[in-house]
Amino acid sequence: MLKRAITLLLTLLVSGIWLNPVQAQETAPVTVVASGLINPQGFAFGSDGTLYVAEAGIGGDTMIDPAAPWMTGGTARFVRIDNGCPTTVVDTMPSARSTSGLTLGLGAVAIIGDRSFVLSAGGGESHANKDLPVSVIEVTGGSAVELADLSTWMHDNMENAPDADGIWVSLVPVPDGSGLVALERLTGQVVRIGLDGTLTRLADLSSLGSEVSDLAFGSDGTLYAALFSASPYAAGTSSVVSIGTDGTTTPVWTGLTMVSAITVDAKGTIFAAEYSEARTEPPYFVPGSGQIIRQNGIDQSVPVLAAINFPGDLAIGPDGALFVSTANVGADGGAGQILRIASDSEGLNTQSINLTGATCGDGLEAPTVKVSDYGFEPSTVTIQIGGTVVWRNVGEMDHAVASATNSPLEWDSGVLTPGQEFILTFPDPGTYPYFDGLNPERTGVIIVTT
Repeated sequence: MLKRAITLLLTLLVSGIWLNPVQAQETAPVTVVASGLINPQGFAFGSDGTLYVAEAGIGGDTMIDPAAPWMTGGTARFVRIDNGCPTTVVDTMPSARSTSGLTLGLGAVAIIGDRSFVLSAGGGESHANKDLPVSVIEVTGGSAVELADLSTWMHDNMENAPDADGIWVSLVPVPDGSGLVALERLTGQVVRIGLDGTLTRLADLSSLGSEVSDLAFGSDGTLYAALFSASPYAAGTSSVVSIGTDGTTTPVWTGLTMVSAITVDAKGTIFAAEYSEARTEPPYFVPGSGQIIRQNGIDQSVPVLAAINFPGDLAIGPDGALFVSTANVGADGGAGQILRIASDSEGLNTQSINLTGATCGDGLEAPTVKVSDYGFEPSTVTIQIGGTVVWRNVGEMDHAVASATNSPLEWDSGVLTPGQEFILTFPDPGTYPYFDGLNPERTGVIIVTT
């Protein structure tokens, strides 16, 4: 349920001139241009081709109000991609994670000239952040200045909304640079934001009976919206519509499944990210089953890249190539990436492509334990003092990771939905047995050495 995000880099020396990575032409059809991202959501390119990314963060360790069951913290951040890795521009932004696993933080990036804006979706009293509203924030130059308060707009205009502050998921610049357009997912509110902070409703898509997941402008100025569909997200029930100046909609692409993001190239061709293959029962979202498709008619699609793990944002880069973020959930340990896909690609599959990106951070990648529907793999992990372990739910069912009664350290991940991660650091030597809290017969052990 959410929306997404992306990141990039590669440096080439051509004729003695260092080129910006997004200006350089790649020879491989799919390349990793950014790694080390934590639940990347939206992204955008600066006028010089630099890639900027909004990270949702990982929520936090504070539950302020049991009536609003969100774990909150300042873990969202706005980053720039340097040498394939994220460099923090603005951090300690509000992030909130619900008990269902939905994480709201920085949800989108929009750039107008030399000004940068982010959609800060993790605030709001309904997300247990009453002192920090959902808002659009200008982050030009590394400062953070509120441009528009979206929480107040929801309270004033959407009294009976399912989420009082809204689940805001998209932020795009108006083609003439005069403002921004934001999207609330659950009620389909499309709102224009002037550069002076004024808010004006452009369209109300609530009557379409669908969650609305993304917005994109075409080169001719047409505004498009992606309809994710409604639970249980049956195959073929997602679509793309155009939005007229009077707020009415017209179907332009039908028969899709869980479209999480859209973009339009210079020729007017629409591309879509399908978040997951469809299932008839929970869990509805299957890790590694997303794909990118290209429109080839009102109800026709051409597969571009398959087997993507929860694709988030989608954009055409300055070089005309397609860029996509993955994974926009379940990347608590920095497993998020931005992929570059050559513009003429089709019929590709990530399972046959080397998606190794730059090594970011300290260069020491935390070991990952796969939590499947059959147990832990590997079931025994050995690390040094101060080491970190990542557990990732790769199954189709919910799981949990909890310490055994004889463990020197007590922990409980809570419910991990498919694709989610749990991260824990071990400060002391010892043997730490644990088990699956929802399937106690499945056990594992962490051994911490000096």
